[in-house]
Amino acid sequence: MIMPLTVDAADSTTPMLAAGDSHSLALRGDGTVWAWGRNRSGELGDGTTTDHNTPEQVFGLSDVVAISAGSVHSLALKSDGTVWAWGANFYGQLGDGSNITRSVPVEVFGLSDVVAISAGSVHSLALKNDGTIWAWGRNEFGQLGDGTTTDHNTPEQVFGLSDVVAISAGGFHSLALRGDGTVWAWGWNGFGLLDDVGNIVISSVSVEVFGLSDVVAISAGDTHSLALRGDGTVWVCGWGLVGDGDTTYYSTSGQVFGLSDVVVISAGVWHSLALKRDGTVWGWGNNIGGLLGNYSSTIDYSSPGQLFGLSDVVAISTGRGHSLVLKSDGMVWVWGDNGIGVLGGGSTSDSNVPVQVLGLILLAPTPASTPTPTPTPTATPTPTPTPTPTLTSTPTPTSTSTPTTTPTPTPPPASTLTPAPMQETPTIPPTNTPPATASGEKWNNTMLMVLLALVVVLGVGLTVMIFLRTKGKSVDSSKNRLV
Repeated sequence: MIMPLTVDAADSTTPMLAAGDSHSLALRGDGTVWAWGRNRSGELGDGTTTDHNTPEQVFGLSDVVAISAGSVHSLALKSDGTVWAWGANFYGQLGDGSNITRSVPVEVFGLSDVVAISAGSVHSLALKNDGTIWAWGRNEFGQLGDGTTTDHNTPEQVFGLSDVVAISAGGFHSLALRGDGTVWAWGWNGFGLLDDVGNIVISSVSVEVFGLSDVVAISAGDTHSLALRGDGTVWVCGWGLVGDGDTTYYSTSGQVFGLSDVVVISAGVWHSLALKRDGTVWGWGNNIGGLLGNYSSTIDYSSPGQLFGLSDVVAISTGRGHSLVLKSDGMVWVWGDNGIGVLGGGSTSDSNVPVQVLGLILLAPTPASTPTPTPTPTATPTPTPTPTPTLTSTPTPTSTSTPTTTPTPTPPPASTLTPAPMQETPTIPPTNTPPATASGEKWNNTMLMVLLALVVVLGVGLTVMIFLRTKGKSVDSSKNRLV
């Protein structure tokens, strides 16, 4: 499931990733969404149900600011605060008022002013600008938080929660982070997923997670939950290899062993990832199919280990059998189970080390800023009757900011998918004509004098010719009279 991320709809688009069960989503900086992997329920959103092992653009979506991938459905948040969904809809998880599977995006009914989204296994969450949460889809374990266990194919408000700043939908439970740093949970409580709520198997209303404070990020997996505190430590509750060095499940929060300076967390179905401030990625949990990206497909990790060959990472996302990372150069890397091309490398071979997704770049290169030239004053010649034009400096292209200061990315390997080229601001040449120089004026005066001299010579010559012609006629007339 995608790590929870609150996005202000007024902000510029931040590229991000979302890993589902067997499909992947990527949001580019231009607001378009790209998808690859399994497509049997239309979860790739390209209008077909054909699997793709390289990225294809999701049909008809633009101005998207956030994405989230569920088991077999997908969500997108647009800059106008509306939510769009596509894929499987057996439990109403698309929220369009029907249970019809969709292979192209449809708008979620009745939602506006949304600032964050999260797709669970078969349910969906949306956070509105007023701090309330809305939920739809399967509700067998109370994961919609409305006090019932009835499925809903349109959004219903989660009961009793306000001042929420982040959300995360897991397998059959949900999490919310409030502005005071406390975490609240509802849904299935198997293996203590909801933390210390006694012997309650399910809770259809939210309960506070015991012993957690100063939390800044949350992530709900399938059978475990993660919380990131303000001091950079990671805490976990639930079942499986939760990162504490053993295999015991926890019904109360415990600290993940040996992790500090963490800035992003992501809980998958059987494994977890953490991104540290230095751009390295650390993973723990089940390693089937090479989930942990450490050159092995058999050795599980009960405490975090660093993933080989990854640096300068800025975003992470965990799915069921694969994981995604975005590096600062805009390139996407993936590893794990690849039975139907979910790794996006053009093949169906598993990989226990990160491989690059073909033909996909999310961050546009930043053009170098050109310093604005200082105009040099030009002396205006005195004899010039025409006003001297003003020298206009050449406009300087404005560099586009990215979430992190990044080097210029190298082009991705050739593939059938060609990323849209970055539109650079053209440099417009000055339209003014430089003022004439003193030597130019002298040349003009000389030419003028030559022309005047030629006119005088021609005039004198013409006068002489007329005079001689007139005189000749007079002589002829005199001769005729004498005769």
